[in-house]
Amino acid sequence: MSRMTRPGRRLPLILTFDPEAVAFARDTGAAVVHDFAYGDLVFDGRQPRSFLAEPGARDVGVELFSMSKSFGMAGWRLGFVVGNEELVARMTTLQDHVRAGIFAPVQQAGIAALTGPQDSVAARVRLYEQRRERVLAVAGDLAAPCEWTFYVWMRLPEGVTHERLLAEHRVVVAPGEGFGPSGKGWARLSLATPDDVLDLGLERLGDAIGG
Repeated sequence: MSRMTRPGRRLPLILTFDPEAVAFARDTGAAVVHDFAYGDLVFDGRQPRSFLAEPGARDVGVELFSMSKSFGMAGWRLGFVVGNEELVARMTTLQDHVRAGIFAPVQQAGIAALTGPQDSVAARVRLYEQRRERVLAVAGDLAAPCEWTFYVWMRLPEGVTHERLLAEHRVVVAPGEGFGPSGKGWARLSLATPDDVLDLGLERLGDAIGG
């Protein structure tokens, strides 16, 4: 019996990838769960790297992937998990009790997206990267480094709040507090916003933080 199945033991889950995660999981019996939903959306010529590419990763963890980010299939509720056979089997058992299955045409669409031309993914990455540059040009040093995903985090200047942005400048941003205590004083901006709306919002945001 492996340490992952030892009765009566509550195991930690590692939710972020680190090269030392495999060794830690092997030494402690932890299970690594790597969320790779944004794996394709990396900028500046960087290449995505699966957690499972790390030697020994398949022995201690699994990786989750969603069709919503790379292929714009948000709302389709389609994704998959790969990796450690035992952990995948546990997730399969859980899913059997909470879901009836995924509509077959949606599954076929997912297969087509994964096995077909990937031009749309590359185009999506370029679009988000271009929008990121426009956001950074306005946010400047207030923005956190953004090397992947379609979000930019921005620290709000003194005296600027989410409420004031909405009431005085008609700009809506996602409050950082909604993502945990460390998000206090920050805002999250989405790059999955149409260009005309994004540019208008950035113009107003520039007026708000510039003043």
